[in-house]
Amino acid sequence: MRRRGLLACAAMLLPTCGALASAAFPSRPITLWVPWPAGGATDLTLRTLADLAGRQLGQKVLIENRGGAGGTLAMPVLQHAAPDGYTLAQMPQPVFRAPHTQKLLWDPIRDTTPIIQVSGVTFGVVVPSASEFRTFEDLLTFAAAHPGEVADSEDGDGRQVA
Repeated sequence: MRRRGLLACAAMLLPTCGALASAAFPSRPITLWVPWPAGGATDLTLRTLADLAGRQLGQKVLIENRGGAGGTLAMPVLQHAAPDGYTLAQMPQPVFRAPHTQKLLWDPIRDTTPIIQVSGVTFGVVVPSASEFRTFEDLLTFAAAHPGEVADSEDGDGRQVA
C-alpha cells in the first residue's frame, strides 16, 4: 500500500518537475551581494555590471551592500544560499586570506564557485631602488614633462621609468 501511494504521488509531481526543469533562467531577480558600503568605487563598478547583466538576462540584478569585516560579510550569505544562481557576491582578497588567519565556519574554496573575474588589484607602484624617483609625485612630474615616455618596462635607453 505504501509503495503504491508513493508512486501515485510521484506520478502527480512529474508534470510539475518537468515545468520547473524547463523554466528559463533567470525567472526572478538575481541578488548580487557587494561586500562594501554603497557609493565606493567597487560598489559603482558592480552596479554597472548588474545593470548590464540585467539587460542581457532580461531580469533585474539587485544589489545588496554588506560592508565591514574586510569584505568577508558576503561569505555567510553565499554559504547558506541555495545553489541556484540567484545569489551572487563579489569576493575580495581578504575572503581568501581569512581562513588562514582565523577559525571560520566557511571556506571560500569549498563553499563557492567562481564565475567571472571583474577586475584585478593594483597593490602599488614600485621602481628599482636605484631609480631617480623617490615619490609618486616625482613619477607624475616626470610623466608630465615627458609625454608618452612612461611605460611599464624599460625605455629605449634601458632605464626603468615606471
